[in-house]
Amino acid sequence: TAAQTGQSWDNPGRFLANAFEYIKEHKSSDLASMTEIIVYVKQGTINNTNSKATGRVRLSSIDIPAGVKVYGGYAADLTGTDVSKRNPIQYPSIITGEVTEGEYDYNVAHLITINNSNVTLDGFKITLANAYSTKLTSESTDGAAITIKNAIDVNIKNIIVSNCQADHGAAVYADKATVTFENCIFHNNTVRTLANSGLIHGINGSNLTFDHCNVLRSVGHASYLSADTKNKWTNSMFYGNLDRAQDNTNNCAQYAIIAFAGPGANNTNLTGGNNMFDTKTKGQFTIAGNITGAD
Repeated sequence: TAAQTGQSWDNPGRFLANAFEYIKEHKSSDLASMTEIIVYVKQGTINNTNSKATGRVRLSSIDIPAGVKVYGGYAADLTGTDVSKRNPIQYPSIITGEVTEGEYDYNVAHLITINNSNVTLDGFKITLANAYSTKLTSESTDGAAITIKNAIDVNIKNIIVSNCQADHGAAVYADKATVTFENCIFHNNTVRTLANSGLIHGINGSNLTFDHCNVLRSVGHASYLSADTKNKWTNSMFYGNLDRAQDNTNNCAQYAIIAFAGPGANNTNLTGGNNMFDTKTKGQFTIAGNITGAD
C-alpha cells in the first residue's frame, strides 16, 4: 500500500527486494548523505519477488547492494532497532526460495546474490533454493542459497542455510570474493556433482574465513577450494556429511565424505584450529595442529 514506505516499523515495506531496488536507485541522490544504510527485518517469511518483478519468478534473486547492512530476527512486536534486542532463533526471518508449495523443482535458482563490497547479512534463515533444477530455464546450476562474486568486505553472521541444492555451492558459491562467516549453520544441503565441488565452493582467489560455523548432515564435501582459494576454519564442526542422500545419517559411516576438496585444500591454503570432525569426515589435512587425517 501507499503507506508501506519502509521508513519505520509503523510503515514497513512489503518486499525485501524492493528495499534493495530503492537503495540502488536513490543511493546517489536521496541517500547520498547517509554514512551507512541499514535494513531491519522482523520475523516472518520473505520471498524473492517484489512489486516490480517481471519474467520468471524462479530467476528473481534478492541482490544486496554495496554498503548495505541487513539485520533480521526482530520480534513482530519489538519497537526500536537495537541489534542486541534481536533473537533470530526465537523470531526467525526466513528467506525462502519456495515459489509453489511442494514444487521443489520450480524453486528459486539463486536466492541471494552479492556482487558488491562492504555488505553485511546477519540473522536470517535461508532455505529451499534450487539451482540444480533446469525447469523453465537453462540458468547456471551453480550457487543456490548465497552467491557472492567480485566482492570484498562481506560479512555473513547468524545465518542458517538449509535444504538447498546446486551442482556446486549449494550453500555458498564464492567467486573472487573475500567473506567472513560467523556463527552460521549449513545443514541438509546437497551438491549434485561430488567431483570438484563443495557445499561451500570457492574459486578464483576467494578468501573465506569461518568462525563457529557448522556443516552438518549434507551431501557433498563441506568446502571446495580452487588452487588460489583460501579457507580459515576455527571453532567449527563437521558432522554427518555423506556422498549420497540418506534418511538417517547417524549410521552411514560407509558413505562419509572428507570435509575438504580441491587443489587448494592443502596445509598452505587451509588453516585454522579448534575444529571438530566426526570419525569419517575428517579430511586428509592438518589445520593448525588439529589432525584431520581420515581414519
